[in-house]
Amino acid sequence: MEETYTKSLCMKRLTIQKCRFDSSHFFDPGGKVNPAFGYIVKGCASLRSVATRLELGEGSLFYIPEGVKCSSVWRGSPEIEFYMISIVNNYPEPSAGSYALQRIDALSTPETGERFERIFSLLASDERVGKVRAIGLYYDFYADVLPLLVPSPPVKYNPAMLAAVAYIEEHYAEDFGVGELAEHCHISSSRLSHLFSRDLGITPVKLRSRVRIEKAAELLRSTDWSVSTIAASCGFNSPIYFSESFRAVTGLTPGEYRGMTQKTV
Repeated sequence: MEETYTKSLCMKRLTIQKCRFDSSHFFDPGGKVNPAFGYIVKGCASLRSVATRLELGEGSLFYIPEGVKCSSVWRGSPEIEFYMISIVNNYPEPSAGSYALQRIDALSTPETGERFERIFSLLASDERVGKVRAIGLYYDFYADVLPLLVPSPPVKYNPAMLAAVAYIEEHYAEDFGVGELAEHCHISSSRLSHLFSRDLGITPVKLRSRVRIEKAAELLRSTDWSVSTIAASCGFNSPIYFSESFRAVTGLTPGEYRGMTQKTV
């Protein structure tokens, strides 16, 4: 008698980062978002997607699903330290389902931090055997965490609200009121505000401000444009107001953010 079982492996690439910063830091989404697990060693973080906000402290294990773009503000007392494990898959894992941006309470423990440190150390080594062991440790961790992931409930957003979000993302640098946005989406201002509050927990104006900050952060990282040029291109009336708004969200001035993102972690 012969029995054979086969399981194709999805993972194409495994990446782990150990990040350290002082005081404050801000990340914004850019490009394709791969699924990732994070573990906070020191400090705290506020993660925001379009529909979700997570407040995370030291010892938190969290999950960012594939394709879910979220910005994050990190603060320390004074240090910030965390790991991020991201995975690039050859193809979707059929059994994985669709999961939400979430904190995984049951594994938010010091032991999980030790597992991440071990994976990091093995992948950082020059030994091929160590790298293979790191992949094995990741799969062992994934087997433990998979049953704990909370599925993302199916959400059907109102088409008018989706149209408003798309308009904001495309025209974020322009000045327009809720009334103009509602008219573009063929809906009343009060109805549009209600949909944003109910489904996203944010007003249209605040969403536009968030998008402006995220776009400005991207330009600070990727160009040598002056702060005043970036402010104008992202819809801010003055460099001073831009700096105040940027610091209110990120905890950093535009200059501090540019300096930190140009350093090697």
